[in-house]
Amino acid sequence: MLTVLRILESKGYAGHTEEGRVHRYFAAVGQQTARKSALRHVTGKLFEGSSELLMTHLVSDQNLSAGQVQRLRKLLQAQRGRSRR
Repeated sequence: MLTVLRILESKGYAGHTEEGRVHRYFAAVGQQTARKSALRHVTGKLFEGSSELLMTHLVSDQNLSAGQVQRLRKLLQAQRGRSRR
């Protein structure tokens, strides 16, 4: 576990403070920033950098409720409106 924390710290995702002989580790980036970074990494490694392949996999692999489908449609329509500008 310590190795993982040191790697995260070297990449800027974690930090630590020293309290005597103890190191107390903490997150150095916000949750949203960490999510974006992880998603970019997964998309690049597993989906050839394609957001479309990722979305297709997520949608086809899940049992989405009608409400979830409707929210996804709204998000896609909003994105379409932004990309036309």
